Amino acid sequence: MVATPHSPELWVFYLKQLIAKGYTDRARAVFQRAAQVIGLDFKSSEFWDMYISFETGLQNFQQVASIYHSIIRHVQRSERHLRFARHLLAYYLQGLIL
Repeated sequence: MVATPHSPELWVFYLKQLIAKGYTDRARAVFQRAAQVIGLDFKSSEFWDMYISFETGLQNFQQVASIYHSIIRHVQRSERHLRFARHLLAYYLQGLIL
């Protein structure tokens, strides 16, 4: 990571290793750092999808909403806008997000 910190592919590979080994807290910290470093990269879609999937799997829905907010604020992709709206609607209807 030191030699090429701006490579989304390397961040994704590293995160997959952390998740596979069950290092949840470490993975979350790396996701947050990676979002700062590669979040605006045009190749970061796999990273963002992985981050959302990771937090959704842990049922951390407030963090999922925060991730979508970051994406909307910085990345500006209409596909992500629609997914965020669906996420909010699904959990609002379940009473999980007010």
